[in-house]
Amino acid sequence: MVLGRRELSVVLLAFGGIISVYMVLLAGPTSAQQGGGSSGGTTGGAQLSCSGNERLVETFTGTESQITPQFEITGREWNYAFRRTGGLVDVFQIEALDEGGVSVPFSTIFSSASETGRSGPIEGPGTFSLDIDADSTGSNLQYTVVVCDEANQGTSTPGSTSGVIQATIPQKPLPPTGGWPVYALVASSIFAGVGLLGIRIGIRRGQQGR
Repeated sequence: MVLGRRELSVVLLAFGGIISVYMVLLAGPTSAQQGGGSSGGTTGGAQLSCSGNERLVETFTGTESQITPQFEITGREWNYAFRRTGGLVDVFQIEALDEGGVSVPFSTIFSSASETGRSGPIEGPGTFSLDIDADSTGSNLQYTVVVCDEANQGTSTPGSTSGVIQATIPQKPLPPTGGWPVYALVASSIFAGVGLLGIRIGIRRGQQGR
């Protein structure tokens, strides 16, 4: 059977339409890898930990007052967070000390009611310690304090990997994640356009031949 122009146009239109729909359904972006830090979580969750773009420097636990051993901060900023149990306490205060044992401005948390808390950003780098003042009467006080360093704040240049956690750099090419190539969509659109044009011409000729 020999197809006329009108029938051929219908076939081309159907073919182009099917390809267009198929490409649109499959061209949605997909995720090659899901981001996430190795120490995710917040002070309000089940675990006390650092956020995804931070590294855990030190963890301190106790039931009474202490000045912690000194620790090294390498990032431009750092913070600390605490969780405690045992109900209300008489005094619960934490402040950051510099290498000389002097209190760091704007680094103090005072909380007699809240069971969790996080300091604001503290300027680094340097050597620091924490002065934890914990006093309770008739309460089984226990606390945990974590120190978090902003690990990904290095200045980077295009094409460099400075300031990037080495473990997150893939060692092999990632699979394509953008769906079908653009030229495939363009080709399917051309097929659809040719089909529509052919139908229009066929209809006009059919009307003229009547």
